[in-house]
Amino acid sequence: MAALSLLVGCENNNGVTKFTKPPVVVIETPSDGASIDEGVPVSMRGRVVDENFETSLSSISATWAVSGGTVCEGAVFDTNGLTECATVFSRGTAQITLTAINPDGESAVGTVDVIVNKNEAPTAEIITPEFGGEYYSNALTLFEGNVIDGEDLPEEMTVEWESSLDGVLAFSTSPSSDGKTNGTAVLSEGQHTITLTVTDSTGRTGTDTTTIEVAKGSKPDLTLVAPISGDRVNIGDTVYFEATVSDIEDDADELTFSWESDLDGVFSTQGAGSDGTANFTYDGLSHGVHTVTVYATDTDGLTSRDSATLYVNEAPEAPVVHIDPDPAGSGDALTVIIDTEAYDADGDTITYTYFWYLNGVDSGRTSNPLPASATTRGDIWTVYVVPNDGEAEGPSGVDSASIGNGPPSLTSATITPSPAYTNDTLTATATGFSDPDGDPESEAYQWYLNGTAIVGATDVTLDGTYFVKGDSVTVEVSPFDGFDYGSAVTSGARVIQNSTPSAPGVDVTPNYPEDDAELTCTVAVASTDADGDSLTYTYSWTVNGVASAITTATVDAGYTSDGETWACSVLADDGSVTSTAGTDSVVVGDYTAPDAPVLTSLVEYRNETSATVSGSSEAFATITLYISSSAGTTTDSGSANGAGTFSFSEALTAGLTYSFYATATDASGNTSSVSNVVTTEVCDPTDDYEDSTTYGDSCADPVVDWSTLDADGTTTIEFNGNILDSSDDDWILVQTADTVSGSYNPYRFHVEMTAGTSEYAFVVYEGGCTSDYLECGSGSSTDPEGNGYSEYEVFQEDVGEGSHTIPADTRTCGAADENTCADLSSDYYIHVFRTTTAYSCQEYTIKVTNGVW
Repeated sequence: MAALSLLVGCENNNGVTKFTKPPVVVIETPSDGASIDEGVPVSMRGRVVDENFETSLSSISATWAVSGGTVCEGAVFDTNGLTECATVFSRGTAQITLTAINPDGESAVGTVDVIVNKNEAPTAEIITPEFGGEYYSNALTLFEGNVIDGEDLPEEMTVEWESSLDGVLAFSTSPSSDGKTNGTAVLSEGQHTITLTVTDSTGRTGTDTTTIEVAKGSKPDLTLVAPISGDRVNIGDTVYFEATVSDIEDDADELTFSWESDLDGVFSTQGAGSDGTANFTYDGLSHGVHTVTVYATDTDGLTSRDSATLYVNEAPEAPVVHIDPDPAGSGDALTVIIDTEAYDADGDTITYTYFWYLNGVDSGRTSNPLPASATTRGDIWTVYVVPNDGEAEGPSGVDSASIGNGPPSLTSATITPSPAYTNDTLTATATGFSDPDGDPESEAYQWYLNGTAIVGATDVTLDGTYFVKGDSVTVEVSPFDGFDYGSAVTSGARVIQNSTPSAPGVDVTPNYPEDDAELTCTVAVASTDADGDSLTYTYSWTVNGVASAITTATVDAGYTSDGETWACSVLADDGSVTSTAGTDSVVVGDYTAPDAPVLTSLVEYRNETSATVSGSSEAFATITLYISSSAGTTTDSGSANGAGTFSFSEALTAGLTYSFYATATDASGNTSSVSNVVTTEVCDPTDDYEDSTTYGDSCADPVVDWSTLDADGTTTIEFNGNILDSSDDDWILVQTADTVSGSYNPYRFHVEMTAGTSEYAFVVYEGGCTSDYLECGSGSSTDPEGNGYSEYEVFQEDVGEGSHTIPADTRTCGAADENTCADLSSDYYIHVFRTTTAYSCQEYTIKVTNGVW
């Protein structure tokens, strides 16, 4: 902010008042609020105006101040009222003031505020040449340096190299982008102060200086070729040394050489030949780290040198070793133990190589330890342990071992069975037998009871007489190969467990209980306990698999129901554990077989090829009917109804006699004994017309299955029949027709029993069925039919016709009718009956004709 201050005064002189005006001051540069760089001279300019001293502005004094500090002392205004001042500023903000005082003592002040920015000066660093270096007036000198600035890039700055003797050097220029500056120049002989100056874009500078001596002429150019710095050799080794040299003024063979060790001093003065090469060998260097330096001096007395570090190693001493184990057996791994490490004067880390010899011959093995598989009884192994410090091998440490018998070994021992009980025989099992010599396996046993060896218990087994429940048994097993016993292994302890009682044998009675029976559960076979513990029994029952609350040995009949399955479980308890359950079960049910069925008797003989077999049994029983004949036995089944009756309809075969019998099975599966046997015979042949109806059984319902029998002699009626029981009668009706032809009557009604006459007879009724119509009856008044007959005929005697033979009169009653040519058509009822009381299937045959002469 610019500010102007005016100081106004007045003076009273003899009553006359004189007014004065103060000057006016303005700072023109820098402007208020301007930004400027620190450390860089800034030019400030101000102007004053004073009406009273307009013609003598230079008489007005000027005072510049920056932040209260006076700068540019003695500054004045020129005749134009201008004043200038240059100064540098520090970083931050600053206030510039310009104060003007005229000769009247009146003054004015102008101010501006500026911002001073960071602007660090650059820095310079000379790398080379360096103080103490060797430089020559007849050779180029290398100049190298680094410059850096906090604000400018390296290429935005300028650098200048200057010698106090030779002035600004010609190669001064801008640095490269990485801040490096370099060049070469030939300097004059003498002492030079070298200055490197860098200037940034604001004009700020940085410098570095060094002082060097530039000598007349040049030293030899010398390089040590061998050994190379860092080379290592062993003490006593022949070492090759070589250097190359050249000199601007002198020939190579005119130069003087000296070869020196900082440990051993000068050890050679071998010089160079005309080709500039100096070389030789030497084996006398002592142990240690040598700095080997070669010096070359020219005729001007200028000397060059070059150095290399050479390590001369001293080999380690022999270690002290032994082989473990000692003594060693077959199958032992041999381990080399280093009792005393190999001493190394250089303190190097020592490594060892192991060379194993078997019976004096190199085995080719170099491991440590020597594996167990390599050792065999009777061998001698020797080991040579060679130390090495990385550079050289030292003398060997040596030891030998004779291999004896290798004892066998076992992995483990166990006892079976597990768990073990009082009556068990314990068996020791050894596993993992191994013998390095391949000897056969053998073991020795010692049994222990509760930690104490059992005297005489040295077999592989231990029977139960040695221990009881709760004892702890172990076994110690020692492997033996016929030479030595190996280390014994001990089994884990086998604690003899409490023996579980055996399951009792259980019987529930009765075996087949009805629903009114009490159930009893009995221990039929007592449980046993190997430990001799006292046993108690507990009972439990289930009904159809569901637990019951009954825990006694009996179940009252009131708890049981038909169809239930009752199971009794009995546990034996020795006070610690219970046995597995002994169980038995019964099913409550109906176990009484029903009465045998009763079959209704069958007719002894029958014509039908079927029969209805009926009977009675327990209600709703399943009936199995057995049908037996000479053709075999078959069955049929059915059920009785609620009334206990049943029937079967069976197909039969003619000519066979059948026996029927049955059994009844109730709902509980109980089967009765066999019923009575009923039989029937199916006749063969059968009655031609007999059926299950009354057809043919009476005169009122005779068999009449044919048409009227004419007297023409062309029709024969023939039928078979039988009478099977007392209720059976056979009645046949034959209706005839008579045809009178000319002078004769051909009518001849003839009935003849052609088969069965030994058991059958017949009678004929003409026109009706009462005794009044009976033909030729031979019985009494109560039995008019009598014994019947086997033949009957009716005809007219032919006396006038000579072509017919008069038939014999076979009628037992009456005389032959004369040939009256009357119409003899009639209805004849033929009644067939048995003449014996013994019934069978015997048949009869009736033959009927009319008009056959």
